[in-house]
Amino acid sequence: MTIKKNSEKIKIVILLAILTAAFMIAAAPIYGILDESAQKNTSNSRLDLIEQKKQEMTKDGFYTTRIRDYIEQTKNLLNRSEFGEANKTIFLAEETIRQAYKAKEEMIDAEDKIRKAIEDGADIKNASLFLSDSKKEIFIENYEGSLGKTKSAKNMVSDWIWEKYGYLLENISIAKEKANSIGINDAFAESLKKGFLEARNDADINEILNINGKVGEYESALNSVLEINSTITELEKDGVKTILFRDILNDAVQRLTTQDMEMFKDVYLNYKKQHEAYKQSKESLTLINETMGKINISAENFGPKIKMATLEMQKENYLKSEILAKEVILELEAMESKKIIESELGGKRTVLDIIKANIKGIIISLGIIIILALILLNFISKAFANARKNLLLRRIRVFHGMLEDAQRRYFREKKISRESYVFLIDKYQEKIITAREALYLLERKQKR
Repeated sequence: MTIKKNSEKIKIVILLAILTAAFMIAAAPIYGILDESAQKNTSNSRLDLIEQKKQEMTKDGFYTTRIRDYIEQTKNLLNRSEFGEANKTIFLAEETIRQAYKAKEEMIDAEDKIRKAIEDGADIKNASLFLSDSKKEIFIENYEGSLGKTKSAKNMVSDWIWEKYGYLLENISIAKEKANSIGINDAFAESLKKGFLEARNDADINEILNINGKVGEYESALNSVLEINSTITELEKDGVKTILFRDILNDAVQRLTTQDMEMFKDVYLNYKKQHEAYKQSKESLTLINETMGKINISAENFGPKIKMATLEMQKENYLKSEILAKEVILELEAMESKKIIESELGGKRTVLDIIKANIKGIIISLGIIIILALILLNFISKAFANARKNLLLRRIRVFHGMLEDAQRRYFREKKISRESYVFLIDKYQEKIITAREALYLLERKQKR
């Protein structure tokens, strides 16, 4: 019984297998037709795109004989249902279009780079010849050949770049050593080196010139940091506090490390201003001591200002110290001028004393004495007026010189702040106006 049931099951399985095989054999042509239709539609879509691109190429100035031939070949292959070969031909057409545009772009790029290299002094006539050959290759639709000619032209520009700007690598290496010596990360130097090599390989003269500028700026910045460091060393040898300059140095190093070049320039300008103020303040205090000894003037009248200027210098407030010291110098110059006048008039006063001492004898000749006295008084008055006039003229010249010096240091050398500049200009102009008014009154009095 069991054997009979198993036999029936086997018969059913075999029957199902036969029916399935028969169905698949019958349906195979239908699947083939569907697959063939899908392939044809895909190929036709790609072919349509190629025909559109062919029209665009014509508008862009390309000859399209190769593309036209690929299109005809593809159509023939599709008509014969040779889809594999048709797709290969379509791929060749697509690749040719890509090569055509790439060849043109590379040629235009090379033309621009050759022109810029020639403007920079390059003697690369052969590069222009290669470029001319590249254009001819495009004309005959040999885009692979055009790319090769263009590459040769660019290589000549690259070789010229190496000859003219190869020294930049050495400069970058030196800059890297300087950076390491003052504790600055050399990542920027490495990026400059990498950028130079890439630009050289790409014959990019614009980028080479850009890197050249950056290398010069970086070298200058590193030298500026070394200058600040050197100033600190010199000041410390002289026993001068350097807290201010060390803060400036740390700020400069930080700005340079982060490549914040605009802020670095501001930091360096502040260093120059502070250093110049230090030197001016030091020189002014030295000059004060020399002048006081020369004209034998006590320090009582100037002690507070001198002490304040010295104190501000010790506190590293060099700008304020400089202004205070200059004010003392102006006052000392005025006192020196006054002593000169007194010296010049000393002899005339002796004559008056003689007249007074001998007044009894002179009374006998009263008429002669009166005339003589008038002459002497007039002479003394003129001498005093002339001395006073010379003093005023000298003061005007001195203040004019100091005014021009302040303008030069602010506008041209950028060594003083605007606040200091305005303060000095107002002060000097006020003194010039005062001196001119006194001179005007003196001249009017002389004319009477």
